[in-house]
Amino acid sequence: MPPDDPAVKTQITKKSATKIFIERFWADDKIKFSATCLEMPDALDDEDVGTKITLEEYETDDNTKDGIAIWYWENGNKWKEYTFVNGYLDGSYKIFYENGDIRVKGERDTIGDKKEVRIGTWEYYDEDGNKTETIWSE
Repeated sequence: MPPDDPAVKTQITKKSATKIFIERFWADDKIKFSATCLEMPDALDDEDVGTKITLEEYETDDNTKDGIAIWYWENGNKWKEYTFVNGYLDGSYKIFYENGDIRVKGERDTIGDKKEVRIGTWEYYDEDGNKTETIWSE
């Protein structure tokens, strides 16, 4: 079952005038989520690049991710790893089993006005690491 418990704390680092790097943590201080986002919390507006703040609660809009976003299982293994461009899935797309083995991998792209389109080869694996299916997407 995917981890649904809320993060206990969030650390935000100002990367530029318009981007932040956000890290959310479980109660035991293990990482829960990390991503670069195209947004700026009020607390960092007038701060220098590199400034870090820690908040108990902070939610990002789904359409603000830019770059690699990673979600983690409570045991520290990756759960999902997606690449975003300007808030849309665009690039590598991976989902992992709780043991850390790959479950699904493929690519997404933005083609014209179509967002987050599956492209290329998509591979699916069972929990033992055996490839179970390969699908070609145009």
